[in-house]
Amino acid sequence: MPKKYSMIGTKWERTDDIEGHRPLFDIKCRFCNEDMFLRYTQVLFRTNKLRGADKDCNQMAYKCWGCGNVQRFNVDDKRNYLKEILLKRKGITLYYPRKSTWAKINDFVKEKLESLGYV
Repeated sequence: MPKKYSMIGTKWERTDDIEGHRPLFDIKCRFCNEDMFLRYTQVLFRTNKLRGADKDCNQMAYKCWGCGNVQRFNVDDKRNYLKEILLKRKGITLYYPRKSTWAKINDFVKEKLESLGYV
């Protein structure tokens, strides 16, 4: 009997691009209720020997703009689809935001660091 991937279509959707998946719900910080942005995504292939089942997933990590909290989601999916995504990424973990985006928010980061006592 084939595995059932209940997260696909209910909580996550496939994007068929380098990200692999997109949430079907708003991701808000549990501490300050700010919007969160995609920080990184990586494909994990592993076997859970205790259950005897493969648990391949696309790990999606989101970071809060306000407080810096990070939340990770393991989006289980079929190995063939995850291999396609990894091939599109050329085998690497995808980090966001890109360098150009960091340049845009540089003042915001500087302000946060100064508030924490860094110069």
